[in-house]
Amino acid sequence: LKRLEKGGRTMPWLIIVNENGSLSQYVVKMFTQNDNDKSFSLLNEVSGNVLAQEFGIKVPKAALIEFDDDFISTIDEPRLEEIFLYTDERLKFATKLLNPSYEYSANIFNRQQLKSYLEIDSIFAFDVLIQNGDRTKGKPNLLFFNKDGYLIDHELGFNIDKSIGIQSFYISPQFIYHIFYDYLCDSWNTTKYDYFNEFCEYLKLLNVNRLDSVFKQLNNNGFHTEQMDNIRNYLLHMKRNCATFETTLGTLIGRK
Repeated sequence: LKRLEKGGRTMPWLIIVNENGSLSQYVVKMFTQNDNDKSFSLLNEVSGNVLAQEFGIKVPKAALIEFDDDFISTIDEPRLEEIFLYTDERLKFATKLLNPSYEYSANIFNRQQLKSYLEIDSIFAFDVLIQNGDRTKGKPNLLFFNKDGYLIDHELGFNIDKSIGIQSFYISPQFIYHIFYDYLCDSWNTTKYDYFNEFCEYLKLLNVNRLDSVFKQLNNNGFHTEQMDNIRNYLLHMKRNCATFETTLGTLIGRK
């Protein structure tokens, strides 16, 4: 057990998990109850991780972890005890540690390398779909492991509410700071017409019910929030209107 110094606001911990007799390292987000009940941080993380896979986007393996009494008894450092004191006592969101991995930087890859490693347009479209503006040059939230890119950190996504029809195709100005916005905008216009096709095919076929089992698990563990219904209804709305969404994405990157 140790705290990850570069983990940011949520002060994640690195713990050892017994997976069917095999020991694995997981990174646990230490959300407060307010994070989960007001900002829906854990729900957003879970939803983002599950949905990314539905669009063929790689994410680390996720788990919902309960700290039992035996584990809690091992927390003996004052700083860790203080963090634990303010952490939501319910289930914790965790992802399997990718090691060795390194964080994306615009200086690491040229355009051809990026195209070979990532579906850049799909990652951008995914972040717009889930309203996640937290993938910027200053905080890419994109790790490379074995030459594959893995998305992490969706806690600030799903900034949606009941007024689905009003906000569905509103694109926040924050997406001009997305790590791949400039890349997409600077592409040849003929190339831009190829962008988002595959993503929107996935959206047409999206099985929103894939979220039901994890939503049920969260409900059974004390996470009672109408945001689950908001997410489900929002995704169904976007699925029905995928053509309009694709047009909106094209306009955003300057498709003529």
